[in-house]
Amino acid sequence: MLGVRAPQPDHSFYISCFHDLVHGQPDIKSFCALTAELHNRSSDLNEQGQILPKPGGRFGFHVATPVGKMPQDNNWADTWEEFFARGLRRILDYESITHGHSQELSSLAVDLLQKVIPRLLRPLERQGRTVRPTSIHGDLQIRNVKLDKESRRLIIFDAGSFWGHNE
Repeated sequence: MLGVRAPQPDHSFYISCFHDLVHGQPDIKSFCALTAELHNRSSDLNEQGQILPKPGGRFGFHVATPVGKMPQDNNWADTWEEFFARGLRRILDYESITHGHSQELSSLAVDLLQKVIPRLLRPLERQGRTVRPTSIHGDLQIRNVKLDKESRRLIIFDAGSFWGHNE
């Protein structure tokens, strides 16, 4: 798969290869190994300055990427906590729009966003600790990974990518 920017700023195009995929679930060990390889290689390439546009130690992505029908807010954030909380707020807003307002969920969301998320995520980036930005498959699930019939290699698709925490 290759994404290419067209010479005109208002034009773009997409080139892709066809893969005949094997139906069914892939081997779970191979799936996990491929995911780990994606995280490690992307972080290494990022640190070597071989990723464009450069994330620069930030979390997010240079374009919006969808997860299902919902585009993610991939605007760059300086901390993992900021990016994660913003994404979670967007999901909660989408839930409210889709299914109607729930006072109980709104009340729980306040505590989640103001207490739980900071207490869990903020310490990851304090006292000299950092989170190493990693290329993330934003919709990673077993049905988005299939075996290529010809090459017998696993293919990950429907990515919803962003630079985030590898966990």
